[in-house]
Amino acid sequence: MSNGLFIQSYPAVGVQIVPATYYAGKFGYFLMAALPVVVVLLAGPANLEKSRWLPPGLAIYLLGVAFLAISLRGLKLEIRTDGISYTNLFRKDQFLAFSEISTVVLFTDQWGGYRERRGSLTMPGKMVITPKPEAGKAVLKIPLYLFPDAARVQLTHLLRPEEWDTDS
Repeated sequence: MSNGLFIQSYPAVGVQIVPATYYAGKFGYFLMAALPVVVVLLAGPANLEKSRWLPPGLAIYLLGVAFLAISLRGLKLEIRTDGISYTNLFRKDQFLAFSEISTVVLFTDQWGGYRERRGSLTMPGKMVITPKPEAGKAVLKIPLYLFPDAARVQLTHLLRPEEWDTDS
């Protein structure tokens, strides 16, 4: 490991950029449908049957699912030869050129216990890409769990946020 300050260049040295476009994956749609079901199960089905709020609650749930389905259809991650473009759930486009990237951090979610324990599941959380201050752009926060696994694989191969060892 190198001592002191060093600058990481993007894309990673020796990596060829393969342009690709990714849209929301199956897991994103599964989360959209499963999350309200978990909330209902936590509230208790017996309590909901007696509740006078069940019909309006069901209507709100269906409207929310429709809104999320429409929003997920607009979610897009594009890896281009000059940078990364991301369209969020509210259809706001953000582009960051590779030369404008300062740092990349990949957050993962650990499910099922500690890392030492076998059988735990590590899921991609989100990738946070910070631009250089002089670029004057906003931070890209990409929820990788909503995209297909191929998007995470290509982004981590391209940007390598976990590899800060310069001795290799």
